Amino acid sequence: MELANRVSTFILVMGLALIGLFVLSIIAEQVQIVLLVVGLLLVALAVFLNVRFPVAEQPRSERFRLMKKKGSKNNEPRSTPQENQPEERKHQPGKSGRRGGKKPSGR
Repeated sequence: MELANRVSTFILVMGLALIGLFVLSIIAEQVQIVLLVVGLLLVALAVFLNVRFPVAEQPRSERFRLMKKKGSKNNEPRSTPQENQPEERKHQPGKSGRRGGKKPSGR
């Protein structure tokens, strides 16, 4: 039940807030035990509701269905463009993605 999960989440937040207020009351040297007791009761109730009404499993998202491929047509790994070039062009400067169009100096 979605409603029970939402209610239990709200009760859990309220219980934790009351426990936090109890800690602040200790710091202020005006201890309020009622805040701790009610906070612990609310946390226990929230845990009980979460156990009694577990969250339903959500269906998987189909967000990336076009990118996922069940099987590849060829099992060969992709090669980089540098591997596909003829042997004499592999080591030429400026052919491997350099920007600026400047030729490297002979140093």
